[in-house]
Amino acid sequence: MEISKWIVDLPSMEGWSGPAASSKTFELMGSHDDQGKSLILRAERTSGSKQEALVTFSLGLSAPADESTTLWVSNPFSISGNVMEETVVPLLVQLLEEIINRAPNNSSVPLFKLTTDLSDTFLSYPAESLYHFLDFVFTCRFFWLCLCNAPSEIGSLFFQKFSSKLVASSCKQILKAFLTSIGADFELKFTRSLSYIYTKLLILRSFDVKSKEPNLGIYSSSYASASHDFLVFKGYVPLLAMNQEWTNENKQGLLLDTAESVLRYTLAHQQLEAVAQFEYSVHRTENYLKVDFKVDNIRINVSQLRFNGSELLCDEKHFPSRVCITLGPELGSSYVVSTSLGRSTPNHEKEIKAQKTIKGNFVKTKLPILKTTARTATRRRVKSWTVDQAAEGDTATLDMILCDNSSGVEVAAWRPGANTQVDLRNSFRKRYAGANRALGKAGGVVFAGDEYGEQVSWRLKKEAEGRELQWKVGFRVWLTYIPNDCKTSYLETRCVQWEEEFSFTV
Repeated sequence: MEISKWIVDLPSMEGWSGPAASSKTFELMGSHDDQGKSLILRAERTSGSKQEALVTFSLGLSAPADESTTLWVSNPFSISGNVMEETVVPLLVQLLEEIINRAPNNSSVPLFKLTTDLSDTFLSYPAESLYHFLDFVFTCRFFWLCLCNAPSEIGSLFFQKFSSKLVASSCKQILKAFLTSIGADFELKFTRSLSYIYTKLLILRSFDVKSKEPNLGIYSSSYASASHDFLVFKGYVPLLAMNQEWTNENKQGLLLDTAESVLRYTLAHQQLEAVAQFEYSVHRTENYLKVDFKVDNIRINVSQLRFNGSELLCDEKHFPSRVCITLGPELGSSYVVSTSLGRSTPNHEKEIKAQKTIKGNFVKTKLPILKTTARTATRRRVKSWTVDQAAEGDTATLDMILCDNSSGVEVAAWRPGANTQVDLRNSFRKRYAGANRALGKAGGVVFAGDEYGEQVSWRLKKEAEGRELQWKVGFRVWLTYIPNDCKTSYLETRCVQWEEEFSFTV
Protein backbone atom coordinates (compact mmCIF):
# COMPACT_ATOMS: atom_id res chain seq x y z
CA MET A 1 0.00 0.00 0.00
CA GLU A 2 1.64 3.23 -1.19
CA ILE A 3 -1.15 5.74 -0.79
CA SER A 4 1.20 8.69 -0.69
CA LYS A 5 2.74 7.99 -4.08
CA TRP A 6 -0.69 7.44 -5.61
CA ILE A 7 -1.78 10.85 -4.31
CA VAL A 8 1.36 12.54 -5.61
CA ASP A 9 0.84 10.95 -9.03
CA LEU A 10 -2.73 12.24 -9.36
CA PRO A 11 -3.14 14.42 -12.45
CA SER A 12 -3.02 18.18 -12.23
CA MET A 13 -5.99 20.42 -12.97
CA GLU A 14 -5.97 19.66 -16.72
CA GLY A 15 -6.34 15.92 -16.08
CA TRP A 16 -9.71 16.27 -14.36
CA SER A 17 -11.70 17.57 -17.31
CA GLY A 18 -14.73 15.60 -18.49
CA PRO A 19 -17.16 13.46 -16.47
CA ALA A 20 -15.16 10.24 -16.89
CA ALA A 21 -12.09 11.82 -15.36
CA SER A 22 -13.86 13.36 -12.38
CA SER A 23 -12.69 10.58 -10.02
CA LYS A 24 -9.67 8.32 -9.56
CA THR A 25 -9.67 5.10 -7.53
CA PHE A 26 -7.07 3.04 -5.69
CA GLU A 27 -7.94 -0.43 -4.38
CA LEU A 28 -6.53 -0.92 -0.90
CA MET A 29 -7.64 -4.52 -0.44
CA GLY A 30 -10.25 -7.02 -1.53
CA SER A 31 -11.88 -10.06 0.05
CA HIS A 32 -11.51 -13.51 -1.47
CA ASP A 33 -15.01 -14.77 -0.68
CA ASP A 34 -18.04 -14.99 -2.96
CA GLN A 35 -19.18 -11.46 -2.13
CA GLY A 36 -16.05 -9.96 -3.68
CA LYS A 37 -16.02 -6.86 -1.49
CA SER A 38 -13.14 -4.44 -1.82
CA LEU A 39 -12.02 -1.31 -0.03
CA ILE A 40 -11.50 1.62 -2.38
CA LEU A 41 -9.74 4.94 -1.84
CA ARG A 42 -11.32 7.46 -4.16
CA ALA A 43 -10.22 10.95 -5.21
CA GLU A 44 -13.02 13.08 -6.65
CA ARG A 45 -13.02 16.59 -7.95
CA THR A 46 -15.81 18.13 -5.94
CA SER A 47 -15.47 21.87 -6.40
CA GLY A 48 -13.14 24.63 -7.43
CA SER A 49 -12.68 27.22 -10.12
CA LYS A 50 -11.02 27.11 -13.51
CA GLN A 51 -7.81 28.23 -11.86
CA GLU A 52 -7.97 25.81 -8.90
CA ALA A 53 -8.98 22.16 -8.65
CA LEU A 54 -10.26 20.89 -5.29
CA VAL A 55 -10.24 17.16 -4.61
CA THR A 56 -11.92 15.19 -1.84
CA PHE A 57 -10.68 11.77 -0.76
CA SER A 58 -13.02 9.06 0.50
CA LEU A 59 -12.84 5.47 1.65
CA GLY A 60 -15.63 3.20 0.50
CA LEU A 61 -16.64 -0.43 0.55
CA SER A 62 -17.80 -1.70 -2.82
CA ALA A 63 -19.26 -5.00 -4.01
CA PRO A 64 -20.34 -6.14 -7.49
CA ALA A 65 -24.00 -6.59 -6.56
CA ASP A 66 -24.39 -3.74 -4.08
CA GLU A 67 -23.96 -0.03 -4.09
CA SER A 68 -20.75 1.25 -2.55
CA THR A 69 -20.80 2.34 1.09
CA THR A 70 -18.77 5.39 2.09
CA LEU A 71 -16.88 4.96 5.36
CA TRP A 72 -14.79 8.13 5.53
CA VAL A 73 -14.54 11.47 3.71
CA SER A 74 -11.72 13.99 3.85
CA ASN A 75 -11.77 17.74 3.62
CA PRO A 76 -11.36 19.19 0.11
CA PHE A 77 -7.73 19.86 -0.85
CA SER A 78 -6.15 21.71 -3.72
CA ILE A 79 -4.08 19.87 -6.33
CA SER A 80 -3.48 22.85 -8.61
CA GLY A 81 -0.05 23.79 -7.29
CA ASN A 82 2.55 22.10 -5.12
CA VAL A 83 0.94 18.76 -4.31
CA MET A 84 3.17 18.16 -1.28
CA GLU A 85 2.35 21.49 0.32
CA GLU A 86 -1.29 21.85 -0.75
CA THR A 87 -2.48 18.23 -0.67
CA VAL A 88 -0.21 15.82 1.23
CA VAL A 89 0.50 17.98 4.30
CA PRO A 90 -3.14 19.15 4.85
CA LEU A 91 -4.37 15.56 4.44
CA LEU A 92 -1.71 14.41 6.90
CA VAL A 93 -2.80 17.01 9.46
CA GLN A 94 -6.46 15.97 9.16
CA LEU A 95 -5.58 12.30 9.70
CA LEU A 96 -3.41 13.15 12.73
CA GLU A 97 -6.20 15.21 14.29
CA GLU A 98 -8.66 12.35 13.86
CA ILE A 99 -6.22 9.88 15.44
CA ILE A 100 -5.65 12.21 18.42
CA ASN A 101 -9.38 12.64 18.95
CA ARG A 102 -9.86 8.88 19.21
CA ALA A 103 -7.30 8.42 21.97
CA PRO A 104 -8.28 6.46 25.09
CA ASN A 105 -8.70 8.47 28.32
CA ASN A 106 -10.09 11.29 26.21
CA SER A 107 -12.51 13.50 28.11
CA SER A 108 -15.86 14.55 26.70
CA VAL A 109 -14.73 17.84 25.19
CA PRO A 110 -15.10 19.27 21.67
CA LEU A 111 -12.84 17.88 18.97
CA PHE A 112 -9.23 18.98 19.19
CA LYS A 113 -7.59 20.93 16.40
CA LEU A 114 -3.84 21.14 15.97
CA THR A 115 -2.97 24.80 16.45
CA THR A 116 0.63 24.50 15.29
CA ASP A 117 1.48 25.05 11.63
CA LEU A 118 3.22 21.79 10.75
CA SER A 119 3.96 22.58 7.10
CA ASP A 120 7.54 23.69 7.70
CA THR A 121 8.16 20.72 10.00
CA PHE A 122 6.99 18.13 7.50
CA LEU A 123 8.39 19.77 4.37
CA SER A 124 11.86 20.01 5.90
CA TYR A 125 12.20 16.23 5.48
CA PRO A 126 12.86 14.35 2.22
CA ALA A 127 9.80 13.39 0.21
CA GLU A 128 10.45 9.69 0.77
CA SER A 129 10.31 10.14 4.58
CA LEU A 130 7.07 12.08 4.24
CA TYR A 131 5.62 9.31 2.04
CA HIS A 132 6.41 6.68 4.71
CA PHE A 133 4.92 8.86 7.43
CA LEU A 134 1.69 9.45 5.48
CA ASP A 135 1.30 5.71 4.83
CA PHE A 136 1.89 5.02 8.54
CA VAL A 137 -0.60 7.68 9.69
CA PHE A 138 -3.21 6.59 7.15
CA THR A 139 -2.91 3.00 8.36
CA CYS A 140 -3.41 4.13 11.97
CA ARG A 141 -6.51 6.07 10.93
CA PHE A 142 -7.66 3.02 9.01
CA PHE A 143 -7.43 0.98 12.23
CA TRP A 144 -9.86 3.29 14.03
CA LEU A 145 -12.14 3.15 11.01
CA CYS A 146 -12.17 -0.66 11.15
CA LEU A 147 -12.74 -0.60 14.90
CA CYS A 148 -15.66 1.83 14.88
CA ASN A 149 -17.26 1.98 11.43
CA ALA A 150 -16.27 -0.82 9.07
CA PRO A 151 -17.82 -4.32 8.78
CA SER A 152 -16.10 -7.11 10.71
CA GLU A 153 -14.63 -8.79 7.64
CA ILE A 154 -12.78 -5.58 6.77
CA GLY A 155 -11.22 -5.51 10.23
CA SER A 156 -9.98 -9.06 9.81
CA LEU A 157 -8.44 -8.24 6.44
CA PHE A 158 -6.84 -5.14 7.90
CA PHE A 159 -4.76 -7.08 10.43
CA GLN A 160 -3.82 -9.67 7.83
CA LYS A 161 -2.58 -7.21 5.22
CA PHE A 162 -1.66 -3.95 6.91
CA SER A 163 -0.21 -4.84 10.31
CA SER A 164 3.33 -4.45 8.94
CA LYS A 165 2.50 -0.82 8.06
CA LEU A 166 1.80 -0.03 11.72
CA VAL A 167 5.50 0.40 12.43
CA ALA A 168 7.01 3.86 12.61
CA SER A 169 10.67 2.77 12.45
CA SER A 170 11.01 3.96 8.85
CA CYS A 171 9.87 7.46 9.80
CA LYS A 172 11.23 7.79 13.35
CA GLN A 173 12.85 11.20 12.83
CA ILE A 174 9.77 12.83 11.34
CA LEU A 175 7.63 11.28 14.12
CA LYS A 176 9.99 12.82 16.69
CA ALA A 177 9.71 16.21 14.99
CA PHE A 178 5.92 15.92 15.01
CA LEU A 179 5.77 15.02 18.71
CA THR A 180 8.06 17.87 19.75
CA SER A 181 6.03 20.36 17.66
CA ILE A 182 2.51 19.71 18.97
CA GLY A 183 3.03 20.14 22.72
CA ALA A 184 2.80 17.71 25.64
CA ASP A 185 -1.01 17.45 25.73
CA PHE A 186 -1.44 16.36 22.11
CA GLU A 187 1.70 14.24 22.39
CA LEU A 188 0.15 12.19 25.18
CA LYS A 189 -3.09 11.71 23.28
CA PHE A 190 -1.34 10.65 20.09
CA THR A 191 0.93 8.12 21.84
CA ARG A 192 -2.00 6.66 23.78
CA SER A 193 -3.94 6.24 20.56
CA LEU A 194 -0.90 4.58 19.01
CA SER A 195 -0.36 2.29 22.02
CA TYR A 196 -4.00 1.20 21.89
CA ILE A 197 -3.47 0.14 18.26
CA TYR A 198 -0.26 -1.73 19.13
CA THR A 199 -1.96 -3.44 22.08
CA LYS A 200 -4.71 -4.84 19.86
CA LEU A 201 -2.13 -5.98 17.33
CA LEU A 202 -0.02 -7.76 19.97
CA ILE A 203 -3.09 -9.42 21.51
CA LEU A 204 -4.09 -10.83 18.11
CA ARG A 205 -0.55 -12.03 17.46
CA SER A 206 -0.49 -13.85 20.80
CA PHE A 207 -3.36 -16.06 19.55
CA ASP A 208 -1.57 -16.88 16.28
CA VAL A 209 0.57 -19.96 16.89
CA LYS A 210 2.28 -19.50 13.50
CA SER A 211 3.29 -15.93 14.24
CA LYS A 212 6.98 -15.34 14.86
CA GLU A 213 8.15 -13.73 18.08
CA PRO A 214 7.78 -10.00 17.37
CA ASN A 215 10.57 -7.47 17.78
CA LEU A 216 8.99 -5.57 20.66
CA GLY A 217 11.29 -2.57 20.25
CA ILE A 218 9.43 -1.42 17.14
CA TYR A 219 6.29 -0.72 19.17
CA SER A 220 7.81 1.94 21.44
CA SER A 221 8.72 5.55 20.75
CA SER A 222 11.24 7.82 22.45
CA TYR A 223 13.28 10.94 21.84
CA ALA A 224 15.71 13.29 23.59
CA SER A 225 16.21 16.99 22.95
CA ALA A 226 18.49 19.58 24.54
CA SER A 227 17.77 23.31 24.35
CA HIS A 228 17.67 26.34 26.65
CA ASP A 229 20.09 24.57 29.06
CA PHE A 230 17.49 21.83 29.52
CA LEU A 231 17.62 18.16 28.54
CA VAL A 232 14.30 16.34 28.08
CA PHE A 233 13.90 12.62 27.45
CA LYS A 234 10.48 11.07 26.79
CA GLY A 235 9.56 7.47 26.18
CA TYR A 236 6.24 5.74 25.49
CA VAL A 237 5.49 2.03 25.20
CA PRO A 238 2.41 -0.20 25.56
CA LEU A 239 2.76 -2.77 28.32
CA LEU A 240 2.67 -5.78 26.00
CA ALA A 241 5.66 -4.37 24.11
CA MET A 242 7.80 -4.50 27.26
CA ASN A 243 10.03 -7.53 27.79
CA GLN A 244 8.72 -9.88 30.44
CA GLU A 245 11.47 -10.24 33.04
CA TRP A 246 9.57 -12.67 35.24
CA THR A 247 6.11 -14.10 35.85
CA ASN A 248 4.63 -16.87 37.98
CA GLU A 249 2.28 -17.83 35.15
CA ASN A 250 2.54 -21.31 33.70
CA LYS A 251 1.74 -20.73 30.02
CA GLN A 252 1.46 -24.40 29.09
CA GLY A 253 -2.15 -25.51 29.06
CA LEU A 254 -3.32 -22.40 30.86
CA LEU A 255 -7.09 -22.10 31.25
CA LEU A 256 -8.40 -18.92 32.86
CA ASP A 257 -11.78 -18.36 34.43
CA THR A 258 -13.86 -15.33 33.47
CA ALA A 259 -12.65 -13.05 36.26
CA GLU A 260 -9.00 -13.85 35.57
CA SER A 261 -9.46 -13.30 31.83
CA VAL A 262 -11.01 -9.88 32.44
CA LEU A 263 -8.08 -8.97 34.71
CA ARG A 264 -5.47 -10.01 32.13
CA TYR A 265 -7.29 -8.11 29.40
CA THR A 266 -7.42 -5.01 31.59
CA LEU A 267 -3.73 -5.27 32.47
CA ALA A 268 -2.82 -5.57 28.80
CA HIS A 269 -4.28 -2.14 28.04
CA GLN A 270 -1.70 0.08 29.69
CA GLN A 271 0.95 2.51 28.50
CA LEU A 272 4.18 3.44 30.24
CA GLU A 273 4.96 7.16 30.02
CA ALA A 274 8.48 8.07 31.14
CA VAL A 275 9.93 11.59 31.32
CA ALA A 276 13.37 12.68 32.55
CA GLN A 277 14.38 16.33 32.74
CA PHE A 278 17.85 17.65 33.55
CA GLU A 279 19.19 21.15 33.91
CA TYR A 280 22.68 21.44 32.47
CA SER A 281 25.27 24.20 32.66
CA VAL A 282 28.75 24.80 31.28
CA HIS A 283 31.41 26.49 33.41
CA ARG A 284 34.51 27.81 31.66
CA THR A 285 37.87 28.31 33.34
CA GLU A 286 41.30 29.15 32.01
CA ASN A 287 42.41 25.53 31.79
CA TYR A 288 39.30 23.37 31.50
CA LEU A 289 35.51 23.20 31.04
CA LYS A 290 33.06 21.74 33.53
CA VAL A 291 29.64 20.40 32.48
CA ASP A 292 27.01 19.83 35.20
CA PHE A 293 23.77 17.87 34.81
CA LYS A 294 21.27 18.15 37.67
CA VAL A 295 17.94 16.33 37.98
CA ASP A 296 14.97 18.64 37.51
CA ASN A 297 12.44 15.83 37.82
CA ILE A 298 11.86 12.29 36.67
CA ARG A 299 8.26 11.20 36.12
CA ILE A 300 7.02 7.66 35.58
CA ASN A 301 3.33 7.19 34.86
CA VAL A 302 1.30 4.11 33.93
CA SER A 303 -1.81 5.11 31.99
CA GLN A 304 -4.71 2.74 31.48
CA LEU A 305 -5.91 2.65 27.88
CA ARG A 306 -9.61 2.74 28.63
CA PHE A 307 -12.48 4.88 27.43
CA ASN A 308 -14.88 7.07 29.40
CA GLY A 309 -17.34 5.30 31.64
CA SER A 310 -15.21 2.18 32.17
CA GLU A 311 -14.28 1.86 35.86
CA LEU A 312 -13.82 -1.91 35.98
CA LEU A 313 -10.59 -2.86 37.81
CA CYS A 314 -9.40 0.73 37.59
CA ASP A 315 -6.98 0.21 40.53
CA GLU A 316 -5.44 -2.94 39.08
CA LYS A 317 -2.37 -1.94 37.13
CA HIS A 318 1.38 -2.23 37.05
CA PHE A 319 3.53 0.17 39.02
CA PRO A 320 7.15 1.35 38.61
CA SER A 321 9.57 -0.69 40.73
CA ARG A 322 12.93 0.45 39.34
CA VAL A 323 14.20 3.27 37.14
CA CYS A 324 17.73 3.42 35.76
CA ILE A 325 19.09 6.37 33.75
CA THR A 326 22.49 6.52 32.07
CA LEU A 327 24.02 9.75 30.82
CA GLY A 328 27.35 10.59 29.25
CA PRO A 329 29.39 11.41 26.15
CA GLU A 330 29.73 9.18 23.13
CA LEU A 331 31.91 6.13 23.51
CA GLY A 332 35.60 6.99 23.17
CA SER A 333 35.27 10.77 23.61
CA SER A 334 38.88 11.80 24.19
CA TYR A 335 38.02 15.32 25.35
CA VAL A 336 36.67 14.03 28.72
CA VAL A 337 39.10 14.31 31.65
CA SER A 338 37.02 12.90 34.52
CA THR A 339 33.52 12.17 35.83
CA SER A 340 32.30 13.28 39.28
CA LEU A 341 29.26 11.77 41.00
CA GLY A 342 26.98 12.92 43.81
CA ARG A 343 26.08 10.90 46.88
CA SER A 344 23.71 7.96 46.95
CA THR A 345 20.79 8.06 49.36
CA PRO A 346 20.68 5.71 52.38
CA ASN A 347 17.83 3.26 52.62
CA HIS A 348 16.61 4.24 56.05
CA GLU A 349 17.09 6.59 58.96
CA LYS A 350 16.50 5.74 62.62
CA GLU A 351 15.67 8.01 65.52
CA ILE A 352 15.70 6.48 69.01
CA LYS A 353 14.45 8.27 72.11
CA ALA A 354 14.79 6.85 75.64
CA GLN A 355 13.24 8.11 78.85
CA LYS A 356 13.87 6.71 82.38
CA THR A 357 12.02 7.70 85.55
CA ILE A 358 12.80 6.69 89.17
CA LYS A 359 10.29 7.27 91.97
CA GLY A 360 10.94 6.66 95.69
CA ASN A 361 9.28 7.09 99.06
CA PHE A 362 11.57 7.88 101.99
CA VAL A 363 9.02 8.20 104.81
CA LYS A 364 9.38 5.92 107.83
CA THR A 365 7.72 2.64 107.06
CA LYS A 366 8.36 -0.95 107.95
CA LEU A 367 9.40 -1.68 104.33
CA PRO A 368 11.28 0.71 102.04
CA ILE A 369 9.34 1.69 98.91
CA LEU A 370 11.15 2.28 95.61
CA LYS A 371 9.51 2.37 92.21
CA THR A 372 11.31 2.65 88.86
CA THR A 373 9.89 3.16 85.41
CA ALA A 374 11.76 2.95 82.10
CA ARG A 375 10.32 3.95 78.76
CA THR A 376 11.99 3.62 75.38
CA ALA A 377 10.52 4.97 72.18
CA THR A 378 11.91 4.10 68.75
CA ARG A 379 10.85 5.79 65.57
CA ARG A 380 12.05 4.46 62.24
CA ARG A 381 11.70 6.37 59.03
CA VAL A 382 12.25 4.24 55.95
CA LYS A 383 12.58 5.68 52.46
CA SER A 384 10.71 3.58 49.93
CA TRP A 385 13.04 4.57 47.11
CA THR A 386 16.81 4.35 47.21
CA VAL A 387 18.91 6.26 44.69
CA ASP A 388 22.35 4.96 43.77
CA GLN A 389 24.90 6.71 41.59
CA ALA A 390 27.65 4.88 39.75
CA ALA A 391 29.93 5.34 36.76
CA GLU A 392 31.20 3.04 34.04
CA GLY A 393 33.88 4.76 32.02
CA ASP A 394 32.58 8.24 31.30
CA THR A 395 28.92 7.23 31.62
CA ALA A 396 27.08 8.09 34.84
CA THR A 397 24.24 5.93 36.14
CA LEU A 398 21.32 7.03 38.30
CA ASP A 399 19.54 3.97 39.69
CA MET A 400 16.26 4.38 41.62
CA ILE A 401 15.00 1.21 43.32
CA LEU A 402 11.71 0.65 45.13
CA CYS A 403 12.14 -1.29 48.39
CA ASP A 404 9.66 -2.76 50.82
CA ASN A 405 9.36 -0.52 53.88
CA SER A 406 9.50 -3.29 56.47
CA SER A 407 11.93 -5.81 54.99
CA GLY A 408 14.03 -3.70 52.63
CA VAL A 409 13.54 -6.21 49.78
CA GLU A 410 13.90 -4.76 46.27
CA VAL A 411 10.53 -5.11 44.55
CA ALA A 412 11.81 -5.54 40.98
CA ALA A 413 14.11 -8.39 42.04
CA TRP A 414 11.64 -10.12 44.37
CA ARG A 415 10.47 -13.64 43.59
CA PRO A 416 7.98 -15.40 45.89
CA GLY A 417 9.54 -18.39 47.62
CA ALA A 418 13.01 -17.68 46.23
CA ASN A 419 14.94 -18.37 49.44
CA THR A 420 13.03 -15.67 51.25
CA GLN A 421 10.20 -15.59 53.76
CA VAL A 422 9.09 -12.13 52.61
CA ASP A 423 5.77 -11.92 50.78
CA LEU A 424 5.30 -8.52 49.16
CA ARG A 425 1.70 -9.28 48.23
CA ASN A 426 0.63 -8.16 51.68
CA SER A 427 2.82 -5.04 51.66
CA PHE A 428 1.55 -3.76 48.32
CA ARG A 429 -2.17 -4.28 48.70
CA LYS A 430 -4.10 -1.01 48.82
CA ARG A 431 -0.92 0.66 47.58
CA TYR A 432 -2.68 3.74 46.19
CA ALA A 433 -4.22 4.72 49.53
CA GLY A 434 -2.78 5.99 52.79
CA ALA A 435 -0.35 8.72 53.75
CA ASN A 436 2.96 6.84 53.59
CA ARG A 437 2.55 5.22 50.19
CA ALA A 438 5.53 4.86 47.85
CA LEU A 439 3.47 5.72 44.75
CA GLY A 440 1.24 8.57 43.73
CA LYS A 441 -2.53 8.37 43.97
CA ALA A 442 -2.66 7.72 40.21
CA GLY A 443 -0.05 4.96 40.47
CA GLY A 444 3.04 6.76 39.19
CA VAL A 445 6.07 8.26 40.87
CA VAL A 446 7.91 11.59 40.65
CA PHE A 447 11.53 12.13 41.65
CA ALA A 448 11.95 15.85 42.20
CA GLY A 449 15.27 17.65 41.97
CA ASP A 450 15.08 19.06 45.49
CA GLU A 451 15.12 15.54 46.98
CA TYR A 452 17.16 13.65 44.40
CA GLY A 453 19.07 16.61 43.03
CA GLU A 454 22.68 15.52 43.42
CA GLN A 455 24.36 16.57 40.20
CA VAL A 456 26.81 14.73 37.98
CA SER A 457 29.76 16.63 36.52
CA TRP A 458 32.24 16.08 33.73
CA ARG A 459 35.54 17.92 33.42
CA LEU A 460 36.48 18.49 29.77
CA LYS A 461 39.62 19.60 28.01
CA LYS A 462 39.79 23.20 26.90
CA GLU A 463 39.92 22.07 23.27
CA ALA A 464 36.21 21.12 23.46
CA GLU A 465 35.12 24.75 23.90
CA GLY A 466 32.80 25.94 21.14
CA ARG A 467 32.18 22.45 19.79
CA GLU A 468 28.82 20.74 19.37
CA LEU A 469 29.08 17.58 21.46
CA GLN A 470 27.17 14.37 20.82
CA TRP A 471 26.04 12.69 24.03
CA LYS A 472 23.71 9.80 24.82
CA VAL A 473 21.02 9.22 27.43
CA GLY A 474 19.59 5.82 28.30
CA PHE A 475 16.37 5.06 30.15
CA ARG A 476 15.38 1.71 31.60
CA VAL A 477 12.15 1.16 33.52
CA TRP A 478 10.81 -1.89 35.36
CA LEU A 479 7.06 -2.29 35.97
CA THR A 480 5.73 -4.83 38.46
CA TYR A 481 2.23 -6.17 38.97
CA ILE A 482 1.12 -7.29 42.43
CA PRO A 483 -2.64 -7.53 43.14
CA ASN A 484 -3.96 -4.33 44.65
CA ASP A 485 -7.55 -5.15 45.53
CA CYS A 486 -8.58 -8.29 43.65
CA LYS A 487 -8.07 -11.98 44.31
CA THR A 488 -5.52 -13.37 41.88
CA SER A 489 -2.24 -15.23 42.10
CA TYR A 490 -0.84 -13.52 39.01
CA LEU A 491 2.50 -11.68 39.42
CA GLU A 492 4.94 -10.32 36.88
CA THR A 493 7.70 -7.79 36.21
CA ARG A 494 8.36 -6.23 32.80
CA CYS A 495 11.16 -4.02 31.54
CA VAL A 496 11.83 -1.64 28.65
CA GLN A 497 15.04 0.07 27.60
CA TRP A 498 15.61 3.13 25.42
CA GLU A 499 18.71 4.99 24.32
CA GLU A 500 18.78 8.28 22.45
CA GLU A 501 21.42 10.75 21.32
CA PHE A 502 21.35 14.51 21.81
CA SER A 503 23.71 17.37 21.08
CA PHE A 504 24.63 20.61 22.83
CA THR A 505 27.30 23.26 22.45
CA VAL A 506 29.89 24.02 25.13
